[in-house]
Amino acid sequence: MYKVAILDDEKNFLEEIHNCLQEYEMFEVSYFQEAKLLIDEIDYFDVVYIDYEMENMTAFEFFKETQMSKYIRIIITKYDHIVYKSIDYDIFDFIRKKKLKEDIHNKMNRLLKKLESDHDRIIVESGNRIVAIYYDDIQYIHTDKNYIVIHGREEYKIRSTFKDFIKKIKKNDFITISYGILVNMRYVQYVNLKEMMVVLENEIQLPLSYKYKNSVKEAYQEYKIR
Repeated sequence: MYKVAILDDEKNFLEEIHNCLQEYEMFEVSYFQEAKLLIDEIDYFDVVYIDYEMENMTAFEFFKETQMSKYIRIIITKYDHIVYKSIDYDIFDFIRKKKLKEDIHNKMNRLLKKLESDHDRIIVESGNRIVAIYYDDIQYIHTDKNYIVIHGREEYKIRSTFKDFIKKIKKNDFITISYGILVNMRYVQYVNLKEMMVVLENEIQLPLSYKYKNSVKEAYQEYKIR
């Protein structure tokens, strides 16, 4: 899960933002009314939503205090002009207080893509849920008609073509063993070239296509000697 902090000294806005973010299962949300408390824990968080102007500190002052920490900075503000003052602070996005819920939801896809590119997780829509899955938790993936089925700690079914889905995979530990079957090599127990199958650690046997035989053999050998 992604760790998200909300910093605002107005409790009603904290609760409103928190309620918006609760719709996204991949977020673990914490909220703060005092900047100092968040500064002490800043390295724990992936994303910080922060009110621009609080009683004891502005967002820019907060960013100066935490400039050595790596997290995504999102400012909540009622002032349009601060956008032009933010160039030195690596601000990812802005949320307007007067359109709080609308902006959070409309800009969520951009945030999720950024989080996905920065982390070893892929974000998918399965049924009515948007979930973040660690690459290391995925054992293998296979096609099922117009869907992709992801096997890991849980099973997720998403609507996608195999070709489109493998383009989203940002980790090199995955290899195609047959058309429509993608395997995470960390779970491969051995490759049986005689029987043309790949056996996973939990004894799941998956068919190996002759088309991919040599590429699988080479990739698995390279993976094992890393």
